[in-house]
Amino acid sequence: MAWEGEKLRAQVAATLPEGRGEELLTWAREQEYALYLVGGVWRSLTWGEPVHDWDLVVDSSDPQVACQLSQEIAQRWNLAWVVLDGQRGFYRCQERSQRWSLDLCARVGESMLRDLQVRDFTINALAWEMGSGQWLDGGYSRLDLEKRHLRLQSPKSLEIDPLRALRAARFAASSSLSWDKELGEAVRATLESGLVNVAPERQWAELAAWAAHPLAPQWSTWEEWGLLHFLDPQGDKGAEGRFKIRVWEEAQRAGWPSFPQSGASLKGWLAEESAGGRRRLALWKLWELAPRAWAPSPPWPLASEERRAGEEGRKLLELAYQLWAERAPWGDWYLWGRSARSLPALLAALWVHKVALALAREGAGSRPWRANNLERGVGKSGPSLEAHLDRLLGDYFQGGPIFRPQLPVDGLKIAHWAGLETGPRLGRLLERLRRAGAGRFLTRLEARRLVESWLASPSGEGQSAE
Repeated sequence: MAWEGEKLRAQVAATLPEGRGEELLTWAREQEYALYLVGGVWRSLTWGEPVHDWDLVVDSSDPQVACQLSQEIAQRWNLAWVVLDGQRGFYRCQERSQRWSLDLCARVGESMLRDLQVRDFTINALAWEMGSGQWLDGGYSRLDLEKRHLRLQSPKSLEIDPLRALRAARFAASSSLSWDKELGEAVRATLESGLVNVAPERQWAELAAWAAHPLAPQWSTWEEWGLLHFLDPQGDKGAEGRFKIRVWEEAQRAGWPSFPQSGASLKGWLAEESAGGRRRLALWKLWELAPRAWAPSPPWPLASEERRAGEEGRKLLELAYQLWAERAPWGDWYLWGRSARSLPALLAALWVHKVALALAREGAGSRPWRANNLERGVGKSGPSLEAHLDRLLGDYFQGGPIFRPQLPVDGLKIAHWAGLETGPRLGRLLERLRRAGAGRFLTRLEARRLVESWLASPSGEGQSAE
């Protein structure tokens, strides 16, 4: 990137769509207080990455100044205005479709140079005054940006905010950076403390962001830095752990084409944003790494949507494997699908399992995976589990006979045959009929005979349908 002059200004302005970058730079020149562009924009421009976040610091320690300026920006462009930390003067202006955001905060300390000196890493300690174009460098910032080198801004950086140890792991995972041995030692020492003085909400948010990036290439680093032990103190991060991460990495990178019938639809469902703007796939990957998140009182608070979807996804996956191992009939698979309250959870369970099987077939997994999951069929002579899962996914999206069996009769017809009134009893008969019809097509005569046989049973109302 250009570091000086109009070319730099044009590059900066182009990072916001619809001419808003140039408008923002002009607006900043007109303000009473100087405004500095810091942090992520310079990382992205230097490394040739898209810019999604603008970080601005107003040269005033008064939180009210930051509040007023951020409100003016939000009103000017009809952005969502969020208070991140009113006491410190930290506000966010969020574009409605969440394509980009602008954070504005008050200066920390008695000057902008002091503000840069207390930041986390040198790659974030670079500031550009939006009016005059003057640069402030906290030390090695521009040099480390160009060399893609991760370095603490000061020896006390992790002491100021221990959460920066997790942030170091995220930067290392997402940006292919180099680092010195001293950084790894400092991160490990900080994580061994358990981050007891860091709010759980902040820990979970940082971990969720960390898990959104490929982890497999840095596996040895996570072990060396103590991150895996922090996530699961009692866990065994051997071959099985590496295989799990390989599954998630491959699934995130290229899992969709492995579903010839349902890949596009599956991608659409799983790409939905979860609570807090966190992607579901990153959260599920983190749950695989951090069993503590499943404890009755997890150290990291989960939004109800996150916890419900994650727990259900795991339960559905375990039940799916059990049904397959027992050679369960299609009717049981129908009930399994009907039990899912969260469609993304159900689909993720199938999807991750299928990717694991595909990797095992390629030799990435152990022999037991191949023997137990690929070479056995479904039912007495059915397809392999891998083919079975793909059939289930295709059936789900195409409204097939397994999950959406088409009945040749409705409740009114059954009531007419049997002289029944509408109510729970009739509902149980219909549900039992749907189960019987899963995976095949019932004729009207077959449906009537089934209903008559159930009504003639000792219970006389098909209660076992439940």
